[in-house]
Amino acid sequence: MQKKLIALAVAGLVSGGAFAQSNVSIYGIVDAGYMNENYDGADKSVSKINSGILSTSRLGFKGEEALGNGLKAVFNLEYRLDIDSTSSIGAARQQNVGLSSDTYGTVLAGYLNSAGYDFANAASPLAASALGAGKNLKFASDKNGVGLVNVDGRLQNAVSYVSPTFAGFNVVANHGRITETANTNANGQGDAYANAIGLNYANGPLSAGLVYAKQSLKDKGALATTYSSDVEEYGIRGGYDFGVAKLQAAYQTFENKDNASDKVYGDRDSKWIVAATVPVSAAGKIIGEYASLNVKNPDAAKYADAKSWSLAYTHALSKRTTAYAGYNQVNSDVTAGKDVGDVKRFAFGVRHSF
Repeated sequence: MQKKLIALAVAGLVSGGAFAQSNVSIYGIVDAGYMNENYDGADKSVSKINSGILSTSRLGFKGEEALGNGLKAVFNLEYRLDIDSTSSIGAARQQNVGLSSDTYGTVLAGYLNSAGYDFANAASPLAASALGAGKNLKFASDKNGVGLVNVDGRLQNAVSYVSPTFAGFNVVANHGRITETANTNANGQGDAYANAIGLNYANGPLSAGLVYAKQSLKDKGALATTYSSDVEEYGIRGGYDFGVAKLQAAYQTFENKDNASDKVYGDRDSKWIVAATVPVSAAGKIIGEYASLNVKNPDAAKYADAKSWSLAYTHALSKRTTAYAGYNQVNSDVTAGKDVGDVKRFAFGVRHSF
C-alpha cells in the first residue's frame, strides 16, 4: 500500500490527474556485496565492492488501467542500478506498453524481455547471478554478443504476445527489429530482425520449457561487420521440486553464420547445466550448479571447451531481504586474455527487494 501511494504521488507530480484511474506501483532490487576474482590466465586477482551479485539491482515502475470487458492497458518501465558508484539510473532493462486480457492474452510493444530471456532465467537458480555456473560459460562464437537465449536476451523495436496459461502451458512469441535502416548505400546495408518463441509449463512441482530464436540479416554488407548475421538458438529445460531438493537441468545450442563471408562460427556449439537447491532450514538454502560448454571449432587463444561449477548459500533475513555467499570456478583450455582461462570467484552480500 505504501509503495502504491508513493507511486501515485510521483505520477501526480508529473501529470496531474492523468494517472488517477491507474494502478501504478514502484518496485526494485538493491543488491551489493564483496567479490574477489582470480584470473589464472593473466595471473591477476582483484577485490571489488559490486552491485548486483545475486540479482541485478534495478528500479521499476509498472501499472495497469481497467478498460472494461476484461481488457486492461499495461505498462512497465525498468532500469538498471549500479549502486556501488555515482551512476544514476542506468540502461533500460525493459520499456513497454500494451493491452492485456485474461481470456486472450497480452500484447506488448517496446524494448522487451525475450522468450530467450525467460528461458535462461528459469533454467537454474543462479542463472542471473554473477556466481552462476551457466552464466559464466558464454558462447565464444557469439562474436558480437547478440544471442537471445541468455539472461540479457532482450529485443528492441519489438512486439510480443504472451498467451493465457491453460492447463499449466503458455506460449510467448516475439518479433524485434534489430535495425530499422533501409538499403540506402553501396555497402548493401540491410534490415536486421529477430524472432523468438517459447513454450512454458508449470504445474505443481514440475516445470519445463522450450525455446527457439533466430536473428537474421537480409543483405550481405556493412551490417555483417556489426551484427552476427544469422544466429540460431535452441533450448530445452526442466525441473522438479521433491521438497527435500529442487533439481533442474537445461540444454541449449548456438550457431552463428556470418553472411559477409558465408563462414559458420561455432558449428552448433552447445551448453548444458544441472542444478540443485536444497533447503537446510526455514530460511536457508544451499545451491549447487555444474555447467559444461562444448565448442566445435576451438581456438586455444580465444575459445575452447570449458567447465564451470558453483556453490552458494542464501539466507532469508525477512520476506524481502536475503544474505548470500558463494563460490564459482571456471576451467577452460583458453590460454590468453585477461578474463579467460581458469577463473575463480568468491562473493558475499545482501539483496533487498521492494
